[in-house]
Amino acid sequence: MTAGRKTKYEGQKTLTKAREYVKDWAKHDSKYGAVIPTVEGLALYLKVHRDTVHTWTKDPEKEEFSDIVKEMYQVQGALLVNKSLTGDFREKTSNALLSRHHDYGERQHIDLTSSDDSFPTIIQLVAPEFDDDEEEQRH
Repeated sequence: MTAGRKTKYEGQKTLTKAREYVKDWAKHDSKYGAVIPTVEGLALYLKVHRDTVHTWTKDPEKEEFSDIVKEMYQVQGALLVNKSLTGDFREKTSNALLSRHHDYGERQHIDLTSSDDSFPTIIQLVAPEFDDDEEEQRH
């Protein structure tokens, strides 16, 4: 074991509290006015910093905790999608969260075919032609 501050991770006790948060996040976050479950809300409920939650999530020995956090993100994602569709959430905010944490993103489809379904295979740049009078005036 390395020297330093004792971990606040208390095995089953921490897992139970994390599950409680995911199951009833609205009640636990009510004093913050939360509308979706968040890592910040979970961290506050566990009385740790959000960086600690992220560290625990990446720890291979805390796989069950990581799974609980992933479940929280699923609940968050479902709320963001559904509340955005009903207009309860602002589109820009939802898009930002969905693209950052849920692999959603705005995509554009660009059609590179011409109206007759052909695509040019050679692109050639052609200089404009000038008659002798125009050419003399240019110099």
